Amino acid sequence: MRPGPEVTALRTVFGELLAAPGGTERIAHLLAGTTEAFAPDLVVHTDAGTHRLAELTTTARPLLLDLSGDFTEAAEPWHDRVDVVRGKAEGTDAAGLLLRPDCHVAWTGHRPDDVNGLRAALTKWFGAPLA
Repeated sequence: MRPGPEVTALRTVFGELLAAPGGTERIAHLLAGTTEAFAPDLVVHTDAGTHRLAELTTTARPLLLDLSGDFTEAAEPWHDRVDVVRGKAEGTDAAGLLLRPDCHVAWTGHRPDDVNGLRAALTKWFGAPLA
């Protein structure tokens, strides 16, 4: 609210964004963090049995769904914050899915070798890895 050229410029830009068609809704979604897709309720086959994704997300913790078996090791430095489930899923061709606690998709891996993308998403959403 302090006057100055930087604040005036920012106020102008936000005014233009809010006045644009759909601008208010877009900013509201960005602030709410709902621009990410909500995870579908997949059927997941694990060594412990078959589960719906909704059953695997009841801990209110982030979840890495490792569908290729290639991401579990890369996520180990976040084991204190992120649950990992390995298995196969019906209804997706993804190699891995990282879900926020609210079940929005934080990252989707389409290639089994995308461990760098996973690490970047884990750091962005859940902080630095353990040393």
